[in-house]
Amino acid sequence: MVQQQLSNINENTNTNTNTISNDNDVNEYIDAETSTMSNANSSLPSLSEKGKQNRTVESSKMLSDSSITNLTEEVLSFHGDEFYNLVEEQYGNVAIEIMEAQDISSVECFLEINNIFIFLELDSDDLISLKKKAGIYLISDDIFGKFPFIRIIITYSKLIMTNKIDFTILNIILKTIFNNLISGERGYRYDNTIRQFAASVYILGGRTTYDFLRLNIPALLPSVQIIQLYIASSKNHLM
Repeated sequence: MVQQQLSNINENTNTNTNTISNDNDVNEYIDAETSTMSNANSSLPSLSEKGKQNRTVESSKMLSDSSITNLTEEVLSFHGDEFYNLVEEQYGNVAIEIMEAQDISSVECFLEINNIFIFLELDSDDLISLKKKAGIYLISDDIFGKFPFIRIIITYSKLIMTNKIDFTILNIILKTIFNNLISGERGYRYDNTIRQFAASVYILGGRTTYDFLRLNIPALLPSVQIIQLYIASSKNHLM
C-alpha cells in the first residue's frame, strides 16, 4: 500500500512538471508573437504620418494645377514678338508668314479665326510665293479649261474613294494607257490582264472590232499579230 501511494505521488509530480513545462512553452510562444507584431507595427506609418503624406500629395497637385493655370493665362496674354516667337518655336517660319499676312499678332486674335488657311484660296499673285512655301497648290479654272481631263481625274478619284464598285480592270486599263504613252511606242508593255482582255475582245468582236478599238484607244491594246500569237499559245496550253 505504501509503495502504491508513493508511486501515485511520483506520477502526480511528473504530471505537474510537464504541465509547467508546457505552460512555459506557451508563454515563450506568446512573447515571440507579441514581439513580431510590435516590430511590424513599428514599421508601418502611423495615422498621423499617413495624413501628412496625403496632405503633401494634395499640395503637390494643387501647385501643379496652379502652375498650369498660370502658364495658360501667361500664353493667352502673348502678343507681338512674344506671340511670333511662340509660333516660330512650335511651327516654324512659314506659320509666322501666314500669321503676319493676316495681321494676326496675338493669341486672342488667333483664337477668333476658325481656319487660318482659308485666305490662301484667294486667287492673288501676291500669295503665290507663300502658297509654294506652305505646299499649297490650287488649280484655277484656266487650268481646267486647258486640260479638262484633270477635272475628270479628280472626279474619278473621288468616285473610287466613295463607291463600292470594283474599279480594278478600269484602273489597269488607265494605268496601261498612261504608262505606254509616257514610255513611247517602242516601249509599250502589256501585263497579263490586258492580254486576256484584248484576247476576249478579238474572239468575241472579231478583227474589225479589235482594230476599231485599237485605233480609237491608243496605247491600250497590243497589235493584231501579238494577240493572235497569244491566243494560239493559250490554245496550245489548253491542249
